[in-house]
Amino acid sequence: MSEQPASGRKLPEYTKPPVSEVALSVAFEPLEGYTAAHAGLFWSEVSNRFPKVEEHPPIEIPIENDALGPAPEPKLELLTAFPRPRLWFLTDAKDEILQVQAEGFFRNWRQVTGQEAYPRYEKLAASFVQDFQKFEQFVDKTSLGSIAPTRCEVVYVNHILSGDGWTQFGEMHKVIAGCAPLRQDTFLTTPEECRYAAKFPIRDPKSGQFLGRLSCAASPAFRRSDRRPLISLILTARGKPLGAGLQGVTDFFALAHEWIVQGFTDLTTAEMHKVWGRTR
Repeated sequence: MSEQPASGRKLPEYTKPPVSEVALSVAFEPLEGYTAAHAGLFWSEVSNRFPKVEEHPPIEIPIENDALGPAPEPKLELLTAFPRPRLWFLTDAKDEILQVQAEGFFRNWRQVTGQEAYPRYEKLAASFVQDFQKFEQFVDKTSLGSIAPTRCEVVYVNHILSGDGWTQFGEMHKVIAGCAPLRQDTFLTTPEECRYAAKFPIRDPKSGQFLGRLSCAASPAFRRSDRRPLISLILTARGKPLGAGLQGVTDFFALAHEWIVQGFTDLTTAEMHKVWGRTR
């Protein structure tokens, strides 16, 4: 994790960051004429790079407001037609995914074997731009209207494996700086497991305007390949585009990336920074 941030400040840098997945996403006003047939047509244009396809239910990028409120109540909808699917277009290795639905576009990189090296943000952002522009051209060519971005999201998933600075789920404090261990004279001993969650508003440093929110969550999990214990640390930055069109989307992505990298460093301990090879 070390690219030029939106503010111009140098970001912390790690030679072995524990990043296992990154997703760059944008939501937009629904393309009313978009159907599964259009999804198939678009796949034909990218199948040389994404030869595999999967079908999944549509998802929604939540709206972030300045004031935190209660979680939205489940909505009961009477469907008059089948929901339009979200299609995954995958590379042969299944480590890169392009997801498209009537109101959203998503670009993912992920580890599959656990050995893939994190390709760095700038490369991922460039891939998003390339594929999103291709989708914009497809929407225009098929007379589906125009894409009007409304919400953006950047997600970083970190898998912090046991044995690298910690050994038990109850030792969350060895990984997350905000988790203090119990005093040695307490009745309770080391817990079996711990979880951590926090939210931080993203504001313009000059005007104080609310731009979005950074959500952080750490929880115990197991690696699928060998059931090795790990702590999953997920950082999600979400907000409105910082302007019109694709430029507004990528400007928010750059700001979100800065908050995620700085947030990752603030939330984790100096001992773990040594494990990940922090150089700055």
